[in-house]
Amino acid sequence: MLERQELGIARAKAEGKYKGGTIQYHKNSKGRNLIVYTEVFRMLAEKKAVKKIADTLKISKNTIYVLKKRAYSEMIDF
Repeated sequence: MLERQELGIARAKAEGKYKGGTIQYHKNSKGRNLIVYTEVFRMLAEKKAVKKIADTLKISKNTIYVLKKRAYSEMIDF
């Protein structure tokens, strides 16, 4: 990321104008999003392939990688 871009984002965050995107799949979500969230971790615990999980749940592989990364940073066991 460019230095000026980082400065601009930091300034916008300080002013409350830059908040980033919303998180669709999380442990407090409702409906299908909660089902997808729990199924991803259940299938990961069963050592299923990311491609297989993505195809089964009709979500992208990147979504699964993001969930895994977030779970790792929050230290969630799966």
